[in-house]
Amino acid sequence: AATGTYTVVLTAEPSASVTLALSSDDAGLAFDANGVTPGDQASMTFTTANWNTAQTVTVRAVADGDAASETATLLHAGAGGGYGDVAAGYPIRLSDADAAAAPGSVTAVSAGPSSLMVSWTASANAQSYLVQWRVPGGAWSTARQLTVTGTTARIDGLETGSRYEVRVLGVNRGAQGEPSASALATPLAGGAPANRAPEPVGELADLSLAIGETRTVDISAAFVDPDGDPLTLAAWSLDESVATAWALSGGQMRVRGNGVGVATVMVQAMDTDGLTATRQLRATVGVTLSLAAAAEAPEGGTARLVATLSTSRATATTFSWRVAADMDAATVDADAGEHGDASGEATIAAGETMAEIAIAIADDDAIEPAREWFDVVLEAPADGCCVVRAARARVAVLEGVCDRTPAVADALRGDGACTAPTPATLAARTLLAVSGASTLRAGDFQGLAALRWLALAGNDLATLPEDVFSGLGSLRELDLSGNALTTLPPEPFAMLSRLRLLDLSGNAFETLPAGLFAGLSLREASVEDNPGAPFPLVAELTRTDAEEPWAPGPATVAARLPSGAPFPLQLPLTAEPALATLPAMVDIPAGATAAEPFAASAPAASALVLRVGAATLPAANCGEEWPFRACFRGLAPQPSATLTLFRQPPRALPAPEPEPLAGDALRLPLATLIAAGDGALRWQASSSDESVATVRVVGSNLLVEPELATEGTAEIVLVATDAVGLTATVRFTVQVEFFATTRLNAGWRTAIGNIAPQ
Repeated sequence: AATGTYTVVLTAEPSASVTLALSSDDAGLAFDANGVTPGDQASMTFTTANWNTAQTVTVRAVADGDAASETATLLHAGAGGGYGDVAAGYPIRLSDADAAAAPGSVTAVSAGPSSLMVSWTASANAQSYLVQWRVPGGAWSTARQLTVTGTTARIDGLETGSRYEVRVLGVNRGAQGEPSASALATPLAGGAPANRAPEPVGELADLSLAIGETRTVDISAAFVDPDGDPLTLAAWSLDESVATAWALSGGQMRVRGNGVGVATVMVQAMDTDGLTATRQLRATVGVTLSLAAAAEAPEGGTARLVATLSTSRATATTFSWRVAADMDAATVDADAGEHGDASGEATIAAGETMAEIAIAIADDDAIEPAREWFDVVLEAPADGCCVVRAARARVAVLEGVCDRTPAVADALRGDGACTAPTPATLAARTLLAVSGASTLRAGDFQGLAALRWLALAGNDLATLPEDVFSGLGSLRELDLSGNALTTLPPEPFAMLSRLRLLDLSGNAFETLPAGLFAGLSLREASVEDNPGAPFPLVAELTRTDAEEPWAPGPATVAARLPSGAPFPLQLPLTAEPALATLPAMVDIPAGATAAEPFAASAPAASALVLRVGAATLPAANCGEEWPFRACFRGLAPQPSATLTLFRQPPRALPAPEPEPLAGDALRLPLATLIAAGDGALRWQASSSDESVATVRVVGSNLLVEPELATEGTAEIVLVATDAVGLTATVRFTVQVEFFATTRLNAGWRTAIGNIAPQ
């Protein structure tokens, strides 16, 4: 007799009125459309005015001739208005009130080497039962089932020693009800095994109670019966002057404190054959000792907690306490440097109920989260007088921003104390301007997860510590203009993935720092008004598959930009001679320090000369407010140097070791000093000391001439350069060891030798 509703609406406007005829494919379902009397047929009408207004259908389950739960379908057939070919079905699940309920307490035990005995409790509405069995994990099948009318069944023909899973279903008027929970059993050669006693499982924790307090304990899982027998639980106290215990239905036990002391509480489980198992726990009853919920103190201050007795005692109560780690995983633990792993004793005087615990908080210089936590834990008094309750209290160390660079701390605290900012207030901060800072420390901006705009302009910053901007994942604009920065840590802004504006104008950079734009995707940047501005923005071509560019091909070539690309770079690639296999452009994405490598094959000529052109700066103006700001200022895109592949360069040969010069010049063939490579060479020679020896290239020789009346050594340098600029250099030393008379005598001998006979 239960009812339910659903709605019907057309999804497109009809051309005229539409009639939907409703019918059901199951006798157990009646329906009422917009007040029409329930019956086998009904209809609903939509017009061109109300076609998109939902109409309600009420569905009611009615008695039918079976006891089966099934799914019926309401059918809707359209007519008129362009809906003549439209039909839709709506499925509805019917739960038959006559269906048999699931049997309960199913058990199965061995009844011989190939048999099991199954029993269960009766199911409401069941006229008979189906007993089904399978190997665990297998399928339920009509080939492995019995039909019985009682609440026990014997299954024969099973395999000895194999484990089986058994379930039972109630049947009413031929319809099966819901299945029972399964039971497991194994046919054994010895028949049904002897009943076994219950067994304890797990642990039962001891209790601490105040006088007059009652505690409820779940003991439903304290025992298990190996035979699957239902268990009856009981509980009692061995000293009811201290505590009383009793079992409740549903596997619960209650214990009430009656007087100071310790009582043993017994818990027992009994099966249907009277076999039992017991276990016990201790119930300690007494005056309660508790700790205040929380305390806080700044660095350099003192955290104070209060321990309280529930009632005063005639004697003093002495207890111990200690510091422990905070139990909340979502908060930051204070380190031992702040609380010193403190511990101690405190005493509540006779007739009193409170004592104070004082813990000194050390003041260090480390930048730490705005709040750190630790716990203070009470230990039970040694005399056993008291039950410890609320034995753990949290203590907050109010770090705030006190240890940060003073200028940063001042900007973060505003008009409040430096301990005032909390993790929540720091995490909500979106704007920050710092002035008067000559240095910064790593951690100065810790906890500012939502910061979007950071102004550090006009300070006197010469350096930045590594990771100073760590954690600023939401930062959009960073202004470092007007400082004295000369260098930066490697990839200083790579963690600022959302940064869109970077201003480094007015600093002292001679060159762009390596990795300056690494990891960034900027819309605006400025490095103007630095000594090195405008900075050349030049990609370098390098060969990555071989140590030398002239190694045989094919070659793998990469374009690198040490500073990183401040914006996406598209660099035209030129080659001499031109090769169709090379890409026309080399792309370096914003924030990247290199482009994807490309392949270059050896041309028919002896060498391949590559170069990438200059990048094009984005639009000169950007932004929508006056005055417009240039997107990228202080950068001068330039073409790269050439990279020559596959050409054999000139190569230095082993340097000579000439004998000391004793008069005549030293003449060395150039070919013995430098191998020519692929082409003609230009030569350049020099002497480190021309007062000792001079050097020049004469034809295909290097001529080294000692100077008159001079002794000493000179380094000779010979450089060969080919047509594409590849060079080789050889160096060697000459020693001059003669005097003026030697040269004069040599000159006379030469002159005499040249006199012709008369």
